[in-house]
Amino acid sequence: MSSDRDGVYVGDNAAEDDDDWSDAPDYTPPSWYVQSDPAAAPAGAPAAAPADAPAAAEPAPAPAPTTAPVPAPAAEAGPAPAPAPAPVQVQPPVPAPAPAVEPVQAPAPVAPAPVVQA
Repeated sequence: MSSDRDGVYVGDNAAEDDDDWSDAPDYTPPSWYVQSDPAAAPAGAPAAAPADAPAAAEPAPAPAPTTAPVPAPAAEAGPAPAPAPAPVQVQPPVPAPAPAVEPVQAPAPVAPAPVVQA
């Protein structure tokens, strides 16, 4: 079958063709693919309803200590640490001045040899 537009095939949309897919299960994307953060929803899109989560139970109070805490033995005082010496700033060595270079006189130009014709 062809349409009034050249090169475009228009197939029939018979009802019996739809029956082939009627027993297919509905597609459900995996949980990692579903967007669940309402803040990440695009503007204008309705935010997904939050899932009902059970209320978090309050943490149990810490048990009261049955004995008094034992203080740690006092450490013997040793000599006070010596103060750290001030860092010494080392100046980079100053390079020696370069020796003066005497100008070199270029040799006098040599005149070309005359061309001898035979």
